[in-house]
Amino acid sequence: MDAVPVDVVTLAKKWFIDVRFEKLEPNVSGFLFVKSGKATVVINQEQPVVRQRFTVAHELGHYVLHADKEEDIFIDEKISIYHRANRNGSNAVIDAGREKEANRFAAELLMPKNMLFKTLIRLGEPDISDDLTIYRVANIFAVSEQALNIRMTDLGLFL
Repeated sequence: MDAVPVDVVTLAKKWFIDVRFEKLEPNVSGFLFVKSGKATVVINQEQPVVRQRFTVAHELGHYVLHADKEEDIFIDEKISIYHRANRNGSNAVIDAGREKEANRFAAELLMPKNMLFKTLIRLGEPDISDDLTIYRVANIFAVSEQALNIRMTDLGLFL
């Protein structure tokens, strides 16, 4: 990863995953479905761009880490209840561990550790607890301030 912000749509296309932006129910950020070996990510176009980007990266995480490459579905709902429709059509609640893994994948994809550190150094080792610094860095990576705070905490940058 040499440049930020990471172009997750182009990356998905390199993996032969179609990405569509559509109007979805307000509580649905997006979903991944795989049918007959063809993967598609559908993103809620009504949500902020930073959320859309994170959702694309999150669904790519599901594809890479969890998906049956022939037929599967993952739905990302705001209320943190995740369903997976399996091949026989029944739904089962996905455990929170897989959602955390997909979130971690998305965070690492959108905010690579080395690029995050280089950016902080380039900014002159600013006070990372300063709201303006968080705002500036979040804008550079095209992520939400909340996502950046979580990533920086995971990297041990906040005590």
